[in-house]
Amino acid sequence: MSNSDITDRADWMGSRRSSGDRRRIEQHMSDGCLECTAAVQFMSQVLALSKQVPVPEELVQAAIRVFPAAPPPVKPSSAPELPVLAARLTYSSLQSPEQRDRGESASGDIHLKYETGKHIVDMRLEREVDSPEVILVGHIASRSTPKAPAMRVPVRVGTAAKTVSRAVTDKNGEFSLMYSPRQDLRLSIPIAEEGVTVEISLDDIPGSRS
Repeated sequence: MSNSDITDRADWMGSRRSSGDRRRIEQHMSDGCLECTAAVQFMSQVLALSKQVPVPEELVQAAIRVFPAAPPPVKPSSAPELPVLAARLTYSSLQSPEQRDRGESASGDIHLKYETGKHIVDMRLEREVDSPEVILVGHIASRSTPKAPAMRVPVRVGTAAKTVSRAVTDKNGEFSLMYSPRQDLRLSIPIAEEGVTVEISLDDIPGSRS
């Protein structure tokens, strides 16, 4: 017997069904369905006991803990979008002879650092020679307290009209994204503390666009 069948029987027991539905259920049981007849008898006993024996308060509270009420539906946010701020590039391994001498850029890895008003975005782009995907691993931290990570910050890669990859920073302020290279991609990071959405264009990074 399905869950909908059980619900029908329970509604019938509570007289919440229309007369047509009641006749249909009664006809079904009169045809000799032992399973439904047994279910109705069981629910009759439960209904009768529920009217005779009060439910202990501790049992009610236990049920509430096990079966919490469904949260109210989330309403779309009416808050305006944060103004966009272009992050400032402060370090690139592509411009560092020392890093090139160690073969970092030659291996397909690019290390970049950006600054906003109050935060540092440290990220590395990795792409295998035979792979069509770019892996972007980053870390967001406060400039005044570098050891204080920016936790649970949403991060996305996409165009103005479409998101192609998204993540949320973990407890260490770190995130990881994977995406296919294409033109007009940008990394967007809304930072509520600064009241801005930080954007980093990926078009100028080799290997990050098709």
